[in-house]
Amino acid sequence: MFTYQEQLYITTSTNDLWRYHPRLEQLTLLENLDSKIDNISDINVPDKTVYFSKFVTMKKKLIQLDCE
Repeated sequence: MFTYQEQLYITTSTNDLWRYHPRLEQLTLLENLDSKIDNISDINVPDKTVYFSKFVTMKKKLIQLDCE
């Protein structure tokens, strides 16, 4: 959840981005974001930019440490 100019910007578990104006009690769906988004870190409202992280790939390595 983010706040900008007394409005709340909220994301749901299905990656919908909503804007809520408490004074007007108005809820507006802004966008359905990519379903593979892991975490939204910031929203720049004037530029209409959403910053997020996305899982791309993972490597597993097994390392044995020999501490003598």
